[in-house]
Amino acid sequence: MPLEEETFEKDLQAFRGATPPSSGGRGASDANANAAVPLPKALDGVFARVGPNPALAARFAGDYHWFDGSGFVHCCRLKESGKKISYCNRWVETSRLRQERAAGVPLFTNFGDYRGWLAAAHLLVGGARRLLGAKDSSDGDGTANTALVFHARRLLALHEGDLPYVLRVACDGVVETVGRLRDFSSGGKGKEREEGRAGEKGRAAVTMAHPFTAHPKVDPATGELFGIGYNVESKPYLYYFGLDAEGALKFDVPIVTPVRLWREKKKTSTRKTKKDSRSPPPPSATHAKGSSSRRGPCF
Repeated sequence: MPLEEETFEKDLQAFRGATPPSSGGRGASDANANAAVPLPKALDGVFARVGPNPALAARFAGDYHWFDGSGFVHCCRLKESGKKISYCNRWVETSRLRQERAAGVPLFTNFGDYRGWLAAAHLLVGGARRLLGAKDSSDGDGTANTALVFHARRLLALHEGDLPYVLRVACDGVVETVGRLRDFSSGGKGKEREEGRAGEKGRAAVTMAHPFTAHPKVDPATGELFGIGYNVESKPYLYYFGLDAEGALKFDVPIVTPVRLWREKKKTSTRKTKKDSRSPPPPSATHAKGSSSRRGPCF
């Protein structure tokens, strides 16, 4: 059923104070009020954030978790040396959101579903829905709600359990979801590049057989992107991959480890290291919302 804020009244500290849920879908609006202090003349570009926002109410009161919620983008577009400002918010149109919006109820299992005695029931219902075709994970089931990264002239909405979704910010500040990034080959221009169909004509697409990562590291000197993707369902659980400055997949190698949980890798100018741990990442790292700011007329 559609989101109703009172559904969460007893449950969520996350929706109180400065972070209430939003009904979403606000187009670009003019926000050219006089600033208390003059804005720097060099301000010309986009500031965007993404975070979880519930598009549908949880199945039962108390089921919602901070990690749940569809990706929701807030975008401020600054033009004319900061004199003109517009604001827009939009859902990231993931395959999961489209399916659940059409059904009117949550179809996929959320973090909050694993709490209490109903956890087993949620897992059984989720498996039955998959077998009966009530939900389709063939085009991914991520929420794109964790972070943003701007790489290879593309703005990507990220989630640990899926491939990235490409976003487009128009010159007037309107945010659009282009699609799920599937092809990591080099070349291509315009819309084909944005949609992840950048492979050369007659050349097979370069794909990833595992999810991307919500926390990639971009080398500021070379423009390369590095990340660790994981698959909790089967070995190998970890993959270390790298993209060049144009977004082409340079390498994608499995990491053999008996442990399914790990800490984020650290990249330095001289070496790349990874730490394994039997403890999950600290809340301060996993709860952070993503943001990205870039100069330019539009991208």
